[in-house]
Amino acid sequence: MAVDQGLVSLHLSAVQQVAAKAQMGQEITDELFRVVAAAQSQFAVVPEQEQGANLKAFRGRLKLMADPMVTSDDTYRGVLAAAVSLLDSQIG
Repeated sequence: MAVDQGLVSLHLSAVQQVAAKAQMGQEITDELFRVVAAAQSQFAVVPEQEQGANLKAFRGRLKLMADPMVTSDDTYRGVLAAAVSLLDSQIG
């Protein structure tokens, strides 16, 4: 299955922006929910064979970026992990 890397990167960037706000002490819970929901909505309108591939790539890259070997900032990692949890709870 083909992955639309540009689309995945666009939504990863949005989650990273939310994580940066959290690092500055801002409340981001609602915004994170909206960003993840927007990603899922946009992935849902791409051709069917790519839907699952894009979502899996998005989730996989979020998990990778949340790894302590990638970033040592607990707040940043926490936001990325929360985004993965949101995806997991909505995917089933």
